[in-house]
Amino acid sequence: KAVARFSIAITRNIKNAEGETEADFINCECSGQVAETLSKYKHKGDLIAVNGNIRTDKYQDSNFNNKTRTYILVNRVQFLSTKKVEEKAK
Repeated sequence: KAVARFSIAITRNIKNAEGETEADFINCECSGQVAETLSKYKHKGDLIAVNGNIRTDKYQDSNFNNKTRTYILVNRVQFLSTKKVEEKAK
């Protein structure tokens, strides 16, 4: 079964002290047909919308430290546009 792990950038509506827009990077994971489709058709910088559930996994690393991993378990992806389409529009 195919598995894809990726992150999405979500732009904040505020600017930092330098006047630049900030973004949060959210980890995502999907499997099966959704993962296969993403690996075939999407590239870094393409705009997508994801639908899924927020998950939190607790585990111990190799040094027995307790860790937490929060991510979106994606069950559906909508393709909004590609980076190439956006560049042509400019």
